[in-house]
Amino acid sequence: MSKGMLASALTLLLHGGLLPLCVAASIMDDARWDAAIQLQEDGDHLLAAAAFAELFQDYPASQEAALRVARNQERGGQIATAIASYDVANAVSPLGYWAEVGLYYQAVLKYQVGDSSGAEENVAAMEARFPESRWTARAVALRDQHDLIPPDNAAEGSPDSADEAGLEIANRLAREETAWSRYVAANLHKEPSFDNERISALDELIAEFGDTRIALQALDTKGHLLIRSSRSSEAIAVFEELVDSMGADAANARIGQTAKTRLAALYHAAERRDEAYALYDELAETASDPSVASNAALQATGVHFEILQRKVWSHEELPTGCWTELRAMCRAVRTRPGANLHEKARADLMFIEAYAWGRRVDEVAPFAQAYLQEYTGPQFRKERAVAEMYLGESLLAQGDYQLALDHFEGILRRFEGEMIWPQVGIKARVQFRVFDTLVRMHADQELIVSAGQAVLDKYPNTGEYAQLVRNVASWQGLPIVDPAAASR
Repeated sequence: MSKGMLASALTLLLHGGLLPLCVAASIMDDARWDAAIQLQEDGDHLLAAAAFAELFQDYPASQEAALRVARNQERGGQIATAIASYDVANAVSPLGYWAEVGLYYQAVLKYQVGDSSGAEENVAAMEARFPESRWTARAVALRDQHDLIPPDNAAEGSPDSADEAGLEIANRLAREETAWSRYVAANLHKEPSFDNERISALDELIAEFGDTRIALQALDTKGHLLIRSSRSSEAIAVFEELVDSMGADAANARIGQTAKTRLAALYHAAERRDEAYALYDELAETASDPSVASNAALQATGVHFEILQRKVWSHEELPTGCWTELRAMCRAVRTRPGANLHEKARADLMFIEAYAWGRRVDEVAPFAQAYLQEYTGPQFRKERAVAEMYLGESLLAQGDYQLALDHFEGILRRFEGEMIWPQVGIKARVQFRVFDTLVRMHADQELIVSAGQAVLDKYPNTGEYAQLVRNVASWQGLPIVDPAAASR
């Protein structure tokens, strides 16, 4: 293969056209987006760049809009400006899909203007963050191809050896592109009914192209399909293989951080809580993406809480200061730079729960009140209900019966006909607290009986609450009818 033919082959493989026409729904709904796309397709690249820049101002989270600014500036001949604009685009989401595209095209430009060290930094960043990407395969080939070009003052090397090395680079990239085509073909049908076929096709790809970057992506996709197919034990094996194959590099790579998150969640679902906690804790400390790290910290805190709860239920001895430690973990989530409002809300709720589980329910009230004042949006309805339940229980412990009753009854009114969190029986607990509060208040017997009957009628399988009502009804002689006993 001549140098000219080699260069042509690599050019076809390395340089696609412009970018695929897809974008987040929020910006796509803006009519200006279609107009900017049309300018780009018509070849009016500088006008298109200005139009996308205007959109990016209004949608600063749209990495694609920022990337199209740079790409159109490049096509319009504003190379230096485009290089700077790629920096802006890549910074929007350093682990986002469009970041790998932006880093690649920026590397091409840097080589063109003679900034080889800058281009190599781009390639190294891609290898670290996106080891599974076809764009990384292209970038590595671009770098290796550039390395074959001798410096101006270098002695003439062997043309044959350069051609052989260039051919190896081209063949390696062609193999990556073939693997990518196979990957696309394996995933044409997204419906769950095709999952088994997709998994088989991915297995064939991995077996034939196991030495490619795309094989890593195929393994990741296979793991997610297995999760969707409820084949959890197989998914665990796939993600374990993926994490093990990446080693320490997983901490910086998007695919590695995702795989560890999935694996920890699978361990958790399989009740392998110690393993789940260890992996979440590791992610919280090592993940390069702050949002991944903050979510992992929240999940680690939640799993640790569950471990303590199960020790309580099995009457095991608890470590000294365990609830104080748990509250500190909750506060640490709140202060993480990547923590979103939902994660803060869940961490603050666990903080309140830790007081209650530590038998300090009387101290909960001020924290629960602060919680209700801070998290007021409709997206926090369920969290607020739990916080208000703990507030009511704290007031009950302090003897403020009427106010406690107001909170309990308010929760039941707001969630009439719907569950809060069925798996933890919040409504059954709140309904029992209404009964318990009325008993302590020496309220009218009719009210007490009605509240107790509601526990047995609505929540007969909630064990402890139904049993407590039966016990109270027995020793107080209340005419509460147990439906289960009556049917026997």
